[in-house]
Amino acid sequence: MNNPAEELAELIEIYQREGMSYDEALELATRISKDQDLWLKTMAVKELGLDPEVAELQSPIKDSLVMGLSFIIGAIVPVLAYFVITPADSAILPAVGLSLLALFGLGAGKGRMVRKSMVRSGIEIVVIGTGAALLGYLLGVGVPQLLGIEVPQ
Repeated sequence: MNNPAEELAELIEIYQREGMSYDEALELATRISKDQDLWLKTMAVKELGLDPEVAELQSPIKDSLVMGLSFIIGAIVPVLAYFVITPADSAILPAVGLSLLALFGLGAGKGRMVRKSMVRSGIEIVVIGTGAALLGYLLGVGVPQLLGIEVPQ
């Protein structure tokens, strides 16, 4: 831990949010902080929501197949508009709309799974996805210009 006092204060705050008084939270956090391994495990679970016993990979092949299938399904969403709408130039706004809707749905589902606000989680994923798309676009346009590469329009 880089800053033990700060981490201890975070743990006290977490326990207070869970309903303990300051004195109870301080006592428990102080006891936990005396055992470095227990402290790290507790912070991983309480602060980050990670359970070290469950976090191990069960099957790397299965996990990679699920990840690949997820990318394929995610890539199909914006392309659907191009199958339905002609000419293709008219499909860009519906494709963006479908993508934003899918991102929101994904975020809302995540929010439900982790018992957080579905709306806030949905908006969070939309913002992250939009930021990633803009960054990809800017890199796709900017890097060739910086390198002096002619990109066909």
